[in-house]
Amino acid sequence: MEHEAFVPVPAETLRQALRDPARVARCVPGLQRDADAEAGPLSGRLKLRVANHSITYRGELHLVEQGRAFVVEGEGTEVRGGGSVKITLAIRPEPTDGGTTLTFTGSARAEGRLAELPAGPRTAAGHRILDRFAESLAAAAFEEPPLGGAQPPRAAAAGTDGPRGAEGPDGGPDAGDGTPVEG
Repeated sequence: MEHEAFVPVPAETLRQALRDPARVARCVPGLQRDADAEAGPLSGRLKLRVANHSITYRGELHLVEQGRAFVVEGEGTEVRGGGSVKITLAIRPEPTDGGTTLTFTGSARAEGRLAELPAGPRTAAGHRILDRFAESLAAAAFEEPPLGGAQPPRAAAAGTDGPRGAEGPDGGPDAGDGTPVEG
């Protein structure tokens, strides 16, 4: 899979944000982080919407800087069912006029419910997640890193975690404005 997203933020500012796992976790659409601090900021439940299906995975992501790219490796198992997913994704922030192009290159292997769905909706859902991640990362890029590793406060409203990771009226992740994310 390959995908690109433009954000009006300098590349070095995005690289700094990508070096902060807690900030990255807040930008992953549909991620509900584990409360256990030892589990790491990129572990928890990830709810995906593909076509008319909602699939929740429990797992973790690992983010490592390699040269000018950031490599994400992750795996998870279905909360309900026997399926699993593994992903490898390289994120390369490249300066462009007026901001940065984030180039995503990667692959995923799925078993279970996700693997049974048609390729078109799976790809569209993947691109939508990457676009939403890029938008959230751009918005979070200018946040000050927390002192002493403390987590900055997150917005809370009526049982949601705010725009990033919020759930829409159908229980699936939304676009940050109450609009459900569909596949």
